[in-house]
Amino acid sequence: TIPVAVVAAQEFAPNNVSTASAMMMGFSWGTAGVLFLAVGKLADFTGPIPAMLFSIAMLIPSVWLVLKLPEPPRARIG
Repeated sequence: TIPVAVVAAQEFAPNNVSTASAMMMGFSWGTAGVLFLAVGKLADFTGPIPAMLFSIAMLIPSVWLVLKLPEPPRARIG
């Protein structure tokens, strides 16, 4: 999903594509690193199945966020 997020960020900030890319990759990997520790600790206490279900449930807020994103303006070529 990182390539898709990077392209979406670049569409929202066409004059700052490198900054948009770096922010999206840093946020994605940073969040994954923090959640990896939490899910690992949860798996230690409850088992792998509840930890995986928790990981899947963490995706639900992202669906809401994606639906709330405005459509970026389209660049004109030529």
